Amino acid sequence: MLSRIFLVIASFSMICLPSIQSARADTIRPCLLPAGATEVPYETDAPAILRTALAQSVGDIVPAGAPFDATDVVMTGRNRRILFAWNRGNRWVVATEQGGRGYSDPVFAYDVGLDGSMATMVAQRSAFPSTVCATALALLTLPPQQSGH
Repeated sequence: MLSRIFLVIASFSMICLPSIQSARADTIRPCLLPAGATEVPYETDAPAILRTALAQSVGDIVPAGAPFDATDVVMTGRNRRILFAWNRGNRWVVATEQGGRGYSDPVFAYDVGLDGSMATMVAQRSAFPSTVCATALALLTLPPQQSGH
C-alpha cells in the first residue's frame, strides 16, 4: 500500500513539476546601458505622464521583480511587469514582460514633452528574452518623427 502511494506521488510530481516550473517568467540578462542613456527606477523616477500613458495603453503594470502572472495561471491578477526604463533626452524606452497564454516582452518608446505635460507613443515592438536589449536600443535611437506600432 505504501509503495502505491509513493508511486502515485512520484507520477504526480513528474506530471506537475514541469508545469509548475514553466509558470515562472523567463530570465532576461541585464542590458548594457547605451551611451548617453540613463536607466531609472520606473515607479519612482519616470515622469508621471509617461506612467499614466503606458498604464492607459496596457493596464496595470507591477514593478520590476514583483510577482506577476507569467502564464495563464492567475495568481496575482496582474500579467505585466516592468523590466527596465531608459531615458535619453525626451525619449523614454520601457521594456516589460507580458504573461498570459503566450509570454512576451513588449518594449515601448515614448517621447515626453519638455514640460512633462504630454507623452506620445513613438513605437511598440514585441521582443523575446534574447532580443529585449537590442529592441530597446533600436527604439531608443528611432528619430522623433518616425512612428509605428
